[in-house]
Amino acid sequence: IIVGGVAKLSAAEFRIGTDVGYNNGVSWFLNGTAAQFTHELPLSARLGMGYAWVNPGSASEARKIFINDATNGTPEKGGGVLSLRFDLLFPLKLFHLPNSRFYLGPRFAHFKGRFKYVGGNEEFGVISNNWGLGLGLESSVAISPKTDLRLDLGGDFFFKSVLSGHDTSYAPDGDHVNPRKNYSYADADNAINQPKYGLRMMIGVTTRIR
Repeated sequence: IIVGGVAKLSAAEFRIGTDVGYNNGVSWFLNGTAAQFTHELPLSARLGMGYAWVNPGSASEARKIFINDATNGTPEKGGGVLSLRFDLLFPLKLFHLPNSRFYLGPRFAHFKGRFKYVGGNEEFGVISNNWGLGLGLESSVAISPKTDLRLDLGGDFFFKSVLSGHDTSYAPDGDHVNPRKNYSYADADNAINQPKYGLRMMIGVTTRIR
């Protein structure tokens, strides 16, 4: 905006939104976005937090690697990933898609897998905390004066992290705590579906609040 011959920065725009879809499992995210806050670059910044319900891995292998070689009991399992995401978004002309943007930024994910052996009197969890990076493309279309429908396609990559369960931990650098037999970090990593990499396909709505 030009006022009296002097360039002025337009007021920043803030939006809140929610997304559902697939992110290594059925996922739900909340996010907030700030746009038009820089004079030199037409970028936006977004902070998001969400949860994904995931398959935690092999119940039989997890038991061997973290507890013992028992095979009794009927295995039950469940898992989830609580994640935080920060993205910088850049406008992009992509085919004929309206309001397209490219985004990238850091990720943090807290994974927890739960394993229970009904009749075997054993239950334990395996956790990890993973840092990573992500990127993707999105496009939005207005469905009301303040609300947009948004489509998001991207991917995330996470670095290896310590896997801890019961009183045992396996570390990428080999600094294990109470490892069982000759099991290695690779064995634990193959048995447990901690965040590694994956596809992100989401649909959501965002609403301008300012």
